Amino acid sequence: MKMKKQLFQIMFCGHFGDPLINSDFLQMIRYLNEVNPSIMLNIHTNGSLQKEEWWVEFAKALPKNHVVYIGIDGLEDTHSIYRIGTDFNKIIKNAKAFIDAGGIASWEFIRFKHNQHQVEDCRKLSKELGFAYFSVKDTSRYVDDQPYKVLDKDGNLLYHLEEPTDTTVAGVDQTLVDNYKAFVKEATLECKALKITQVYLDARKRIYPCGFLGQTEMTMTDYGDIVDPLRRESDTENKEAF
Repeated sequence: MKMKKQLFQIMFCGHFGDPLINSDFLQMIRYLNEVNPSIMLNIHTNGSLQKEEWWVEFAKALPKNHVVYIGIDGLEDTHSIYRIGTDFNKIIKNAKAFIDAGGIASWEFIRFKHNQHQVEDCRKLSKELGFAYFSVKDTSRYVDDQPYKVLDKDGNLLYHLEEPTDTTVAGVDQTLVDNYKAFVKEATLECKALKITQVYLDARKRIYPCGFLGQTEMTMTDYGDIVDPLRRESDTENKEAF
């Protein structure tokens, strides 16, 4: 109890799942709000889980300081190309129910070639729905210039996720992208977790200094392969608040 009261922030951001799949998640949020009402909660989800009624209760259970980051990568015709198995219309209904009930939400848009033309349409829709923020991200999956394969359950190639071809994200041009790729190859690393006094608790109750180490450990142990921790999304423009 003493430690929970001292916590400034908790981020729910699963490497291999969505926090909302936990059947006790709503109770966990209520408990955290009860023992530490000033805590900041950041929750990342694809928004496709649970029903609208659950999202209403979710908004009511959260402390005042919170943001729920919902990954919506395009409109109905493009969203599920990356977010395989999710339903765009269901996500929008859940988000609307959450926002209308007082929840603070951020629309997180990852750009690819197949959805880059829909950024402004999604930005407009996010405002109409009442999202507090809209964030565009470019993925660093392409930092090594390799095509990103999408496979079926049997390992057969379905298609490739292609890198965006334009440079419409504010402040980003090809020179910056090339410099970033060169920087990654030569960079000297320092521990962010040590600087901000952070720990990462994974789904199996194992503690690591940060999510990068936790992700690599889980992948090596449970899947027999190593995931490059640099292959993740990173913001390439400042988050826009409405």
